Amino acid sequence: MSFFYLFFFPFFISIFFYKYYKNKDIPNLKYYQVNSIYPNNFKLNYNKKCGEIFKYKPNNKKDLVILAYEFQNRSLLHNLFMENGIEKILKSFKFSIPNATIICFVPENSLKNKIVDIIKKFDIEIIQIPNSNENIANRRIIESYNYLLKKKNFFERVLHIDFDDIYIFGDIFATIGNNDLFVNYICNTESKNLENCKYFFQSINKKWFEQNMNKHNTNESEVIKFKKMKPITINVGVFIGDINNFFKFIEIYSQKLIQFNNNNQMRNFGYEQVVFNYLFYLGYFNKINLKAIGCEQRMCFRPENLYFNNETTKFIYNNSGCSPILIHKGYPNSWIKLGNKKLKNFDSL
Repeated sequence: MSFFYLFFFPFFISIFFYKYYKNKDIPNLKYYQVNSIYPNNFKLNYNKKCGEIFKYKPNNKKDLVILAYEFQNRSLLHNLFMENGIEKILKSFKFSIPNATIICFVPENSLKNKIVDIIKKFDIEIIQIPNSNENIANRRIIESYNYLLKKKNFFERVLHIDFDDIYIFGDIFATIGNNDLFVNYICNTESKNLENCKYFFQSINKKWFEQNMNKHNTNESEVIKFKKMKPITINVGVFIGDINNFFKFIEIYSQKLIQFNNNNQMRNFGYEQVVFNYLFYLGYFNKINLKAIGCEQRMCFRPENLYFNNETTKFIYNNSGCSPILIHKGYPNSWIKLGNKKLKNFDSL
């Protein structure tokens, strides 16, 4: 009997979870949250003041979206989410920026994964890259720079994003003009001020910094200066801007990732984020028009003041009444109960 429980019970449990979650969203994962069939049940408010941000030409073939995917055998629930949730994410891209060119870097050993078959269904170009022990989050920066060395002149704007937790609701490219380049502070409430923002050394970034930035690859005086700044964390999951500006930026960024990689830090998750924050706050990008913004209509990291009204099906920020354009981190925990919110102040929108 003990033999049965030891070897077969886990197997039956796995089968149960697979059948149960196969056609469902998985709303209880803390990192990934999806509980909507967007865009079918959302009414987005981009009227009047909420549409003023769309003042540039709409998405077209000269707009480039850069993704990167590598299979990671994490857990049953994670992989089930990826198989069932990623299609909704990619649908949001095709619904909102249908004319953009989208590419995805995929290491050779991940090419036969089911996720890659889903990616191909959305006419996304798969660019095969060699296998490596480097984390794909770090490696994509180097691959993006190498790609643009050859292809930059084919494009005018670029959106460089994480693969599995970005939703796009409106034409994000129509908010981008010449010389623009934006990245997000980690703030959680829509505001023109940097409210509810996360400080770098009061989060997981402190651990990542200690793990990746040692005395052999940093300047001690720079590190002291960086820490005294009490910097707000900037997340590197979304960059969007003019292609020339982005290229100048990613050239410096990729070179420094390689320079600081004296102990194979490229294999570590979080390495690219601590290097970016270090470079940004110490002025390495000062000659580039790179602007960090908080939680705004254009884009926001895990917003907490978004509401969905079941009666009107309106999906808006509580503060402004405007609908989001790009959301990073999928659907935060607070969105799960959106249907219980009554947005009486915005019923006329």
